[in-house]
Amino acid sequence: MHKITSSELSLSSCRLNFGSVLFHLAVESSHKDIRQSTSNVIQDAAKWDPELITTLAGEAITASLASSPSKSVDQFANARIQHARLASFLLSAVAYPKDLETELKERLVTNLVIVAHHERVCEFRPLVR
Repeated sequence: MHKITSSELSLSSCRLNFGSVLFHLAVESSHKDIRQSTSNVIQDAAKWDPELITTLAGEAITASLASSPSKSVDQFANARIQHARLASFLLSAVAYPKDLETELKERLVTNLVIVAHHERVCEFRPLVR
């Protein structure tokens, strides 16, 4: 069994914190120019280090899901806006260079697809009964 070292834990914490900042700026900012600039930074970084950016995105979304309460019926008015912003965040994270190996792309995208299909990520409105 692999023992996690303090430097690995620190790197993991830094990665999660940085990913959470990018997530907040790209998804939750009320300023369109900030969201767009953040999206551009994520796209550029995904070309530079696809594995790191995909990991950052996945961890940030997972952390957001774990820390935020379930949506109430009143909050579904903004669900479409949040969904569009989240989709933009995910698409930015997979803006890989064209010459990236197909196997690596498939593995990275698969990891994000699993997160993207979480019920609280892809919901638009409550079910009508």
